[in-house]
Amino acid sequence: MSNLLFRKVDYTVSKLLSDIDMGEIGLPDIQRPFVWDTTRVRDLFDSMYRGYPIGTLLFWENGFSGEHRAIGTGDK
Repeated sequence: MSNLLFRKVDYTVSKLLSDIDMGEIGLPDIQRPFVWDTTRVRDLFDSMYRGYPIGTLLFWENGFSGEHRAIGTGDK
């Protein structure tokens, strides 16, 4: 089968934070309303920074601008 469904990409923590800050990463409108508190998010990024195994982060390319909720602490 030639259709690629998933692609493995190794992002650094700084790349993820930069993409969140720039609005490149957001929560899709279909995302369930569950949201982690800031302490749990901080702990996740700390674990990633230290190289601990965290499981999998799933990213979905939307292709439609404005159809997501912004995340992060900026005024976007």
